[in-house]
Amino acid sequence: MVYVALNPVRAGMADALDEYEFCSMADRIDELKRRIAVGEFSGEVESAREKLRSARLVPALPCRPGPEAIEVERLRNGLRNPWFGARRRR
Repeated sequence: MVYVALNPVRAGMADALDEYEFCSMADRIDELKRRIAVGEFSGEVESAREKLRSARLVPALPCRPGPEAIEVERLRNGLRNPWFGARRRR
């Protein structure tokens, strides 16, 4: 959904999602801003951050890394590359 929602910005049709009038994303952003302004989420910020920190992302479909992915030991951010040294399936 994020990919599709960002298309108007990537295509240069709007500078920000809340400026693009032909999708529901602008309405969603306005509603979220309103809810934040009335304090609906007060006290929940740290809880949400903790949930995000502990979330594990897994691929929706199996992924077969290419040779470029398996030859690099460290990622650009310094973390260990989980694909490093993986054997390719044929």
